[in-house]
Amino acid sequence: MLSLILKITIVTFLGHFMAIAQPRNIKYKYQGISKLGLVGSKFIIECPLTGPFYFWRLFQANLDSRVLLDQDSKSITFDFATTDKSGIYECKSTTGFGNAVINITIKILDPKSEISKEICSFRDIESSQDYLGGVCFLNDKYQKKTRYKMGSNIELDCQGVGLNLMYTWKFIDQTGLQVKMSKSDNISRIIITNLIPENEGIYKCEVMNEQGSKIYRSFSVSISDLSAESGIEIIGEKLVFHAVKYGENISMSCEIKNSYQRIHSIKWGKRIDDHIMESKMSNNIVLWDQHNYKVLPTLGIIEAVKEPNRITSTLILKNLEISSSGIYICLAMNTFGGTAYKLFNLTVSPDIFMEHSVRRSQFFFLYILTPTILIFICICGVIYCCVKTNTTKSSNTVPLKQCNSSIPSNGNKSAASNYYYPATSPRVNTNYSSLPQPTESQSSFVSPNTLMPYNSYGNYHFAPQSQTPFCNSNGV
Repeated sequence: MLSLILKITIVTFLGHFMAIAQPRNIKYKYQGISKLGLVGSKFIIECPLTGPFYFWRLFQANLDSRVLLDQDSKSITFDFATTDKSGIYECKSTTGFGNAVINITIKILDPKSEISKEICSFRDIESSQDYLGGVCFLNDKYQKKTRYKMGSNIELDCQGVGLNLMYTWKFIDQTGLQVKMSKSDNISRIIITNLIPENEGIYKCEVMNEQGSKIYRSFSVSISDLSAESGIEIIGEKLVFHAVKYGENISMSCEIKNSYQRIHSIKWGKRIDDHIMESKMSNNIVLWDQHNYKVLPTLGIIEAVKEPNRITSTLILKNLEISSSGIYICLAMNTFGGTAYKLFNLTVSPDIFMEHSVRRSQFFFLYILTPTILIFICICGVIYCCVKTNTTKSSNTVPLKQCNSSIPSNGNKSAASNYYYPATSPRVNTNYSSLPQPTESQSSFVSPNTLMPYNSYGNYHFAPQSQTPFCNSNGV
């Protein structure tokens, strides 16, 4: 449902902004006054101009104009109207200041005939007088499909008869583009002078009166003696060489002109080797002049329309690399299928590529590798200092070693006599004999940082020499 609404919105939008085009070599003829009449009835044609003198002339299809010499009054009356009275009546009024001319289109018909059903539209017909409120084509026959030689003059007749008629013309070209041909709603005929391929297509005409009755006609116009290659060409050289430096930008342009048809499309491609072409790329591959070209995206392509049949297309390539070198093609096609192309031979210099490579290496060494190494060295130094500091602190905080003694209990003995204490200022008590040095087994239980001779210990109560203190294997 949403997609349907979106589609209707888009169609309405495009229809509202439909381009109003004026094809070349087109002339318009405008509808004057028109009136329907019934066979066998009394019919009066009155000239709306004023003047002392009138001049009437009748134009009919496939016949020369006839001058009605016996009709010099303001009106023409037919007591018994017949179909041969149908046609375009020209009324010329002559005054002392000049002449005035107006056309009056008259259609006399039998509403019940077969031809009336083909060329007329009647709505809610109840009586013979209601037929006069319908709308009909003036001419019974017309050519739906026409093929002419180039340069011919042709006329597309949509002349209608009825009250207050409005005309709408639409043109569909060879590409399917539909355009409204004119803002005016009073164009009954179109004349194409000096027919060219741009005029090929389908012309649609709609005639409607104020009651809403409508009739339609379409004309298909084509040229019989035109080749597909006629008219399309490349302006300037068809092979151009470019030599650029690595990393630079380049723009390549081709100007296409078409003398007759509109330019349908322009494609850019790059030549590729057959052995690197993959099957998945086949949709984007164009075979041209026995070479394969990969169609380039339209993102970097700019088109400047100078005229409807003259376009300049420019391909922009940025930050060129060595792989950007190759053959590029600008291929144009018109609405008739004719083609023209231009080649570009692009070469990207490898010397500049080496210079850019060295610059990239220097940038990597100075701004990426060197800072990374320095940061790594700093981190390693910080880690080393932290580990060294923790090791020093742990070695200076060794717990005291308790020694067991076999000395009998003595009330005057201090509890500190079972430990070794380092002394900052050793004092020697001359009343005691020198202390024995610790044996090898005893010194193994003492931290090297606290191991000192016995005579360096403070004035504490120690056991006699016969009872040497010792420490057990657990340090207590």
